[in-house]
Formats: sequence, C-alpha cells, structure tokens
Amino acid sequence: MILLFLLILITQSAAATINSIYFSVINNENYQCNDSTCSLSTTVSVSDLRHCEVACLVDTTCRTLTFDESSHACQLFRDSPNERGNLLAQTGVTTLLVLSNRPAPIVCTSMFNNQSVYATGASPLSVTVGDLNGDMESDLVITNFGTSSISVLINAGNGSFLPNVNYTAGSSTAAAAIADLNKDNRSDIIVANMQAATISVLFNAANGFFPNQTVYSTGSMPSSVAVADVNNDNLSDVVVSNFGDNTVGVFMNTGNGILHGQVLYSTGSGPTSIVVVDINSDSYSDILVVNSGSNTIGLLLNAGNGTFLNQMTFATGSTPQAIAVADFNQDDQLDIVVANYGSDNIGVLINTGGGSFSAQTTYSCGNDPVVVAVGDMNNDNLMDIIVTNSASDNIVIYINAGNAVFPNKTTYSTRTSPAWVSVADLNNDEKLDLIVLNSGFNDVAIQLHC
Repeated sequence: MILLFLLILITQSAAATINSIYFSVINNENYQCNDSTCSLSTTVSVSDLRHCEVACLVDTTCRTLTFDESSHACQLFRDSPNERGNLLAQTGVTTLLVLSNRPAPIVCTSMFNNQSVYATGASPLSVTVGDLNGDMESDLVITNFGTSSISVLINAGNGSFLPNVNYTAGSSTAAAAIADLNKDNRSDIIVANMQAATISVLFNAANGFFPNQTVYSTGSMPSSVAVADVNNDNLSDVVVSNFGDNTVGVFMNTGNGILHGQVLYSTGSGPTSIVVVDINSDSYSDILVVNSGSNTIGLLLNAGNGTFLNQMTFATGSTPQAIAVADFNQDDQLDIVVANYGSDNIGVLINTGGGSFSAQTTYSCGNDPVVVAVGDMNNDNLMDIIVTNSASDNIVIYINAGNAVFPNKTTYSTRTSPAWVSVADLNNDEKLDLIVLNSGFNDVAIQLHC
C-alpha cells in the first residue's frame, strides 16, 4: 500500500478554489460492494489513473475509486471497504481509498483577479457606486461625456453586471452623484452636464429605472457634483463645481426632491472636483474644492445654516485634478489626498484640526494622475490610496503603513486611458474591488479582490 497526494486548481466562473485529496493506493485489487445499500456513485471512461483520481476529487461524495487499465473504466463509490465493501484480487485493477478530501486555502499571486469588461457610452468620464434597485448590491452609474448620457449597470449579485441601460441627460455629462432626494427610499441620480450648464435629476421610478429628468441651471461648465445635507434638515442638498466661472453652487432641497436655485460661492481658478464632508468636526458639512488653475485646494467652512464662509486655501502640486478624503492616521479627523496631474504625484494633507491642514507630503506615481480613491484594500483597518494614471495606462495602490505613511506601492495595468477609479465591495465578500473606466476603449473594467 502506498499513499498518494493529489492537488488540483478548479476554476468556476470568476472565482477559483484549490482542492486537495489524500489516497491510499492498492494495486491489483478490486473494490466490491458487499450489501444492497452500497452502490456506485458514478462510472466514467478515462484515459488513465490520474484522470480517475481527478474525477473522484471533483465528486465530493467519492470515498473509494477503482480503475481498470484494460477497459479504462473508472468507478466511484460513496463507501469504503470498512463500511460496505471488500477487496478482491484482480490483476490490472487499482483501488484507491480516500483518506481525506478537503479544500485547501487559495494562494493568491495578485491582490485582484482578472478583469471583466463591460461596454459604456462614448468617452466615459466618471463612475458612481450605489444601490439603485434596493437589492443591497452595489450598482454603477457612468457618465458618458461623448454621448451626453449615463449608463446604468445593475449588479447581477456576484460582482458581475447586466448590460448597460443608457439614459440621455444634458450635453457633455461630466459627473454624477447618487442620493435619495425625494425621501421615497429609492436612490436617484444627479448629473452635471458640462456644456449645457445644467444638472439633471433623474428620479428612480422603481427597480433602478429612471424614465424622467428635471433640469436646473448651474454656473458655467459644471464639472463635479456632490450630495450632502448641508443645513441639517434631513434632506439631501446638491453642490456643484462650476469650472467656467470659478464658483461652487449650492442647491437647497426644499422637499420632495425639488431644488431651490443655486447660491454661488467663489473658488480659485478652474474648480474641477468637490467633496462635501464635515472637516472641522462641528456636525456641519463643509465644501472641499480642487482649484486646478490655482494649484490649491479650497475649503469653504459651513457657517452652521447651510451658508458657507469664504474659502481658505492649501497648496497642492501642479494642476491638481481630484481629491478624496479619509482618516489616514486614525485621529478621527478627515485628511485629504489630491491627484497632482502636472506634477505626476499625489499629495497627502493631514488634518491638524479646526479646518487646517499640514503641507502636503508627496508620493510619485505614473504619468498624468487624474483621479484618486480611498479604501482599506488589505483589511488592516488603515485607509489606503488608489490613483489612476491616464497616460501610463495603469493604476497605483499605496498601502498605508500606519500614521499616514505610504512607503509601498503596487502598479496594476489597465486598458487604454483610464479616466476614473472607484472601489467598492461588489460581491459581498467583505473585500474592496476595483472599478476602472477606460476612456480609450469606452468600457468599464471590474477586478474582484482575490
């Protein structure tokens, strides 16, 4: 008698598992049932003993197998000789007894599985993640700048997506946000239409269907949109950056999803990206804005009633494009990361309290970084940074080593001209997955966390 160990990688859809099995090998003996309750699990014809072993591995009920070299018959049994069978001498037949049959932990060679690609409209520019049909799965809204539309991709339930459904918005859709504006427990979509100088509100009619839109005028060339309750009335308000006239516009929600005309606040030159969060821990949402032409980040503190103070500014690198916020050093204050397009780096600004930030610490990346995202990518309870490099055709992940220090980075190739990156748990495995827009191919790539 000899022992045999078999390990095999079994691929099923996007996921992979490794199973292992230990056999006791008995040559020239044939397993025979000795009572009526012992029966074959299956019989298959295979080319050799190894393929019979694999058949047993795949069949989780297999406890004994026999392989006949002359007939190539592989018989799988649910029982073992010490249960309902015995062994009889027979030349040319090999019997294998299963000693253990268990999954082995998968060993990942990369943080992410291979990408799955889904079509969008022309020149996709941004992606927003939210549950659009109330099934507790993360769906996608993509703005298609070239076709003045949005694409809605509904999560099929395992991190795969149904084909996109497109909705026309205003001219040159640049950015979108998702929120329940009319308090009907359904997520609505707000779209910034850059050339039209409008925002479109698409109300959710049910199950992620958006048949109608309401249009509001903005300033010149709205480039980004965010949603937050800025006056603490339990209604979601809308904030827009107006690239063409160097302002942000605040639309107050008056109830039932109806927005009051915008109130304008001055920014620096060329505001491209905004985030609306509580920066100074006073329970009011403030506005952070990227001033791409001024090489600054502007902070407009909330005066306490949904009006905002004049911006204070913090220096960035050259031509900043986008920001994200997270608590990088676990002091319960939101810090900033900015993509410095002209400097080919990212800058991390630490919140020092009271609405002030340290000078940026920079980390090199690829060419032309355009968007940053944040998330705990390795489940160590520290927030990491992800950046898209549009001219390098890659993304870079910076792992937080603690205390907001990012010494290590890993680069992942993308398709052509990545325009956006987001992270979300798309398959409910408590790991963050990657969502990358590829404007050069007019598609979105999904990479599930391994």
